[in-house]
Amino acid sequence: MIDIFAKTLEKVMPIASNEINEVAVYKDIKAGNSFVLIKLKDKDITKKILQMLYDQNGASLLPQELFVGSTVDKDDVLLLFNYIPERKLFSYLKSDSNSVKHTITVIKDLIFKFMSMRIAPPLIQLLIRKPNINLGKDARIHWGTLLDFGKINFATNEQECTKACLDLVNSMVLEFDVTCDKQYKNSKAIKLFLKKYKNNSYKSMIDVYNDFKADGSVKPHFYDNWYAAFLDPNKLIKLAKIALVTILLCLIFAGIYWLLQKSSFIIGLKNRSLNVIGTVDMTQEP
Repeated sequence: MIDIFAKTLEKVMPIASNEINEVAVYKDIKAGNSFVLIKLKDKDITKKILQMLYDQNGASLLPQELFVGSTVDKDDVLLLFNYIPERKLFSYLKSDSNSVKHTITVIKDLIFKFMSMRIAPPLIQLLIRKPNINLGKDARIHWGTLLDFGKINFATNEQECTKACLDLVNSMVLEFDVTCDKQYKNSKAIKLFLKKYKNNSYKSMIDVYNDFKADGSVKPHFYDNWYAAFLDPNKLIKLAKIALVTILLCLIFAGIYWLLQKSSFIIGLKNRSLNVIGTVDMTQEP
């Protein structure tokens, strides 16, 4: 048990343990909320990390939804983060996205959140690692807080972070078969990004964001991707419903027709039409 920031925390899941830090998920036994507690052990590295976490006035540079605060426990420094439920971006992106518009929305949110960070490049690189990026059901990006400072690289610079973010966007685009899916093939933003990424033309993430912001997706023709349209689950369900209703209506009309054909009225009418020609009754003797 650990008492910190008026919370009584119980360890529920260890994450990492090394010479630099110990990382584990804890649960507040009173409120039930989950947190990530990081115990920093190395004094020199701890000093560098704290300098990157706070500004000169002692205010946190990390987003408020991530970082709770820090405190000293004997010779160690404890960092407390809110636990962000894991819903890894690259596990859910392809299954959640059903259109190029949805994917571009996620890409723009990733870039925006990347550009909004005020922390130093080494911390940025730690946050934007693939396993630490989560995709909310609202198509929003959420940084995780299972951070192992044993993996931090203090030599990381801004250009390397930009390159890492560019690689992330490229991986997101390539999650889809852009050569076959006409939505992606006909998206101006996707085509422009792939071209400029291949040529190393991007100098900043602002340029990337502006390219995706000015997206003009061309709607594919049915004959361009007829198989995808036909196999789309939503379209198949709609077609099945239409077919079922059509069959039921046909059966109802066929049943009504059969009943009418067997009715005495229709039979009498048919017999009369056969026995009477014009005004002459063929059943009467001349």
